[in-house]
Amino acid sequence: LSLYLGELSLVLADKSNNADFAAFQQEFESIDKRQDALLILSSFFQDRPVQGRPSFPSMFLPLPTPFKSDTCARPTRNFCGVLGAESSMSSPDDFDPILPLISSLSADGGASSVAALSPLCFSLCIPTGYIHARSLHLRFKKAMEKGASLPPFEACVRPVINRLKRSSDAAELSEWCAMTYPDGSKDRLDCLELALSHAMRASSEAEQRARMHRGDDAYVESERHALDTVKRISDLKSALADRVKIESVLADGYSLSSGASSHVKLILSRLVDQVYKKNPVNVNLTPEAFVESLLLEASAMTANAVMVESICFTMDEFRRTAISVHRACQTLADGHSHVDIGTITRRLARSWLVHGDGAASSVHDKNAENKKESARRG
Repeated sequence: LSLYLGELSLVLADKSNNADFAAFQQEFESIDKRQDALLILSSFFQDRPVQGRPSFPSMFLPLPTPFKSDTCARPTRNFCGVLGAESSMSSPDDFDPILPLISSLSADGGASSVAALSPLCFSLCIPTGYIHARSLHLRFKKAMEKGASLPPFEACVRPVINRLKRSSDAAELSEWCAMTYPDGSKDRLDCLELALSHAMRASSEAEQRARMHRGDDAYVESERHALDTVKRISDLKSALADRVKIESVLADGYSLSSGASSHVKLILSRLVDQVYKKNPVNVNLTPEAFVESLLLEASAMTANAVMVESICFTMDEFRRTAISVHRACQTLADGHSHVDIGTITRRLARSWLVHGDGAASSVHDKNAENKKESARRG
């Protein structure tokens, strides 16, 4: 490479022949980046046996052979996204220059490998921060396989997201990490908030590019994908934020300072989980459906407690439960102006008068059908 790079320098230095200057300049830059990458890789793997090193040539796309040949040139291949082959925009034919480094990035959790290999991003022609992103991706997958604690958001995820230059990459990695965290956790909510901010920025950038290239289907498709991403993350974030707020309100209802009994605590602490068990996992609860489900499940759980003689559920406990559930529903109504608790309760009462004890199951089935139909239309 050094000899070839030297010969290219001599050609570029000869000002008398400018016919192929652009092609030689491109070839020079490509070889120069490969040489830089090999220097970094040689330094990092110098203490390891040859058989324990990755295949260095597999980290680069082959150069056109022969030089400037139109008949034998290889077709252009796209590079993989921030998550490698798992990226939403990646295809099986995309090139992944980081793939040979996977074992090295996961060997020590990425502690020392990432710092030493991160300069490769420029030499491998991939966006800044991709080495850190793939290392984080591997840490999450390794933790899930072992059942260990996931990397915390503030200490591990946010710093990596901040390294990424592309808003679309930051949004994709943030969303992936968010959906890996446990449902209802603060880390998931914080990660979704960060993902939404980057997704909105990426959508604005895609819209600007589409305006500059009117009539180009590729840019139109990119804008549509960016808008879909904003809507999806926004729905996820809104639903989770509502859940976190409701759990906080209900927790206040059975806290030690409230003087609530163990019976009240048992109902309120399990209420949100019971609501989500009765609804499809892959469908986000709308605020109206959340209020409806809270009322239905709280009524059913309280009624069961009253009917069991051994529990001795008192009228005061009934009142405390009702007040806490009402506060939770009112919290949702305060955050969503279109939610009318009175209308929902009257509809549930009419349904109960007509269907009796089967009202709850019929309403849940209807909600599930409506959500699935909305998802199909979306």
